[in-house]
Amino acid sequence: PEVGRNDHTMIVDDFEREYIVHAPEAALQSEAAPLVIFFHGSNHNGNLAYGLKDDGSLTDQDAGWREVADASGLIAVYPTALNYCFREDDNGDGVIDSDDTPYIQEKWTVAKLGDPDRVALCTPEEIAQIPEPDRSKVDHDRLEDRHFVDAMLEAKSGRSAAFQSQDSRF
Repeated sequence: PEVGRNDHTMIVDDFEREYIVHAPEAALQSEAAPLVIFFHGSNHNGNLAYGLKDDGSLTDQDAGWREVADASGLIAVYPTALNYCFREDDNGDGVIDSDDTPYIQEKWTVAKLGDPDRVALCTPEEIAQIPEPDRSKVDHDRLEDRHFVDAMLEAKSGRSAAFQSQDSRF
């Protein structure tokens, strides 16, 4: 990798996944630099957590890990969650129903995502009504983000055949 920002994509569970690696010079010179994975909040992505809007301009939502990485010589990784279509209990009546607004957001697959009583995924019929390009972003089952994290760590360690020709520190 090069010093600074390094953009990566990989296929995990048949979906393209994206992550950014921030590698300060001290980390690249180290045999074993510490690594921090920063999981952004809902409706954000790795780019925003890194400190840039999609158009490349600076954002005030920077998580601050670039500065920590530069100062301490650690590697900071900013993965991006998949988009999901889901409903939450908007009116607080304890029931998720068709009156509740469907949301399309990047979201990590925490325990409540897909739980019909807490954060219900949209039905295939609801997804079919979503116009492109948003429909193709959400037309998938709930996927385990653990597989994505495992694949990133495997790539970092150099055990992945897809990354064997690259530097094992990302």
